Amino acid sequence: MQSARKLAEMIEHFDSAGEVKHFEEITPAYSLTVSRSTEGVEIRDSNQRVALTAREARKWSSVIRADLGRLNVRQAERGRVRTVFADVEEGRWILQWGDEVFLPNPALARVLSPQQTSGGCSTDGPLVRRTREFLLLLNRETGSCVALTDSEYIELAGAAELVGLGEETGRR
Repeated sequence: MQSARKLAEMIEHFDSAGEVKHFEEITPAYSLTVSRSTEGVEIRDSNQRVALTAREARKWSSVIRADLGRLNVRQAERGRVRTVFADVEEGRWILQWGDEVFLPNPALARVLSPQQTSGGCSTDGPLVRRTREFLLLLNRETGSCVALTDSEYIELAGAAELVGLGEETGRR
């Protein structure tokens, strides 16, 4: 999911221009490489390879874009750090540099409550800590951790009004 938008862009570029723009993303949890192949585009992760022809490119781009839309995927870029938010019926996923933290709806509501972002979270969600620069969310079971800036926190909420911050989006 962390690379899905970039993958869709690369496939769309191949479909429209006939060129393959090589890219590679490597994180502690996965790797993804897109490069030219004799068939057209080769997509590899750590242990699988698939090739797309020009004819298949548009279809797969549409499939990826449809899933991104269905999950209401949003992303924020901060330097070389990409934070991806994806919604499912049970809550919201936050993905960052190979780490994944899931916030079930009750935990999400607590995290979005301004008075809760300085302390911890109950046992049904991640451990939550606020530092001067970041809101840290730690999945207790997996050790996955994400660090959100204030603007990423607003994106997590979906809109500043949901958090009750309005124009006051500065440090708390």
